[in-house]
Amino acid sequence: MKFQIDAQEKYSVLTLLEEKLDSRIAPALKSQFLLMNAEGVRNLILDMREVRYADSSGLSALLIGNRLCQDARGVMIMTDVQDHVSKLVHISRLDDILHIFPTRAEAIEAVFLNELEGDFLGEDDTVDDDFMEDQIDDPEEAEDWEEESFGEIQSDDDRF
Repeated sequence: MKFQIDAQEKYSVLTLLEEKLDSRIAPALKSQFLLMNAEGVRNLILDMREVRYADSSGLSALLIGNRLCQDARGVMIMTDVQDHVSKLVHISRLDDILHIFPTRAEAIEAVFLNELEGDFLGEDDTVDDDFMEDQIDDPEEAEDWEEESFGEIQSDDDRF
């Protein structure tokens, strides 16, 4: 997989230098997302200007990158998304999950707004998926609640 990384203090830009985001490229992109996450990157701007085609394995890689950033209390934003890829995201009903901005400048602004929101709320005040576990005394009951509440969302991601 051909790509470039521009690491900044609050975010990194990963520019894909491939025309196709398919089963040939997706595993390498997933690995790169995992590596960047392990290195502490929590805000990622994915420059997609070169990508003209994507398939379900490419969408799966994007969902993994998005999930890793969310889990790190950050955000993944895609920029310069070409028509075919944008339509695939929309048809797959992932446009509410994946963040797409027209330009890198707008994506950078969104990253800083996300960071400001986190700084304003403070780490202890931000909402996370386990917030109900503090409200339910029985750990098994908390797990049941989390499965009921988030199981459907998780199964949608797993289909790719």
